Amino acid sequence: YPCMNGGACRPTNGNGGYQCMCPTGFTGTRCETRDACNPNPCLNGGTCMPNNFGGVTCQCPPGFSGPRCEDRDPCASQPCMNQGNCMRENGGFRCVCPP
Repeated sequence: YPCMNGGACRPTNGNGGYQCMCPTGFTGTRCETRDACNPNPCLNGGTCMPNNFGGVTCQCPPGFSGPRCEDRDPCASQPCMNQGNCMRENGGFRCVCPP
């Protein structure tokens, strides 16, 4: 069979053409390429981008950070009043007020 990594072969025309239906985690004409973004390893709505090293980079939505967008940024909502500066601290935040 021409399909690799458990891909299902489906004929596409009468003269020997085929299409591979790849299982989750593989892509390519013959399912030969590992797709590190399927399933998506990024959390909290992060966008998975394959990198040149066979791994992935997660582009995190506003309010989240970390390699997999797993860290909620408590300063993203700008919780400090009166031009206070939000500083992340011990899993939370504190506001540094202007003089």
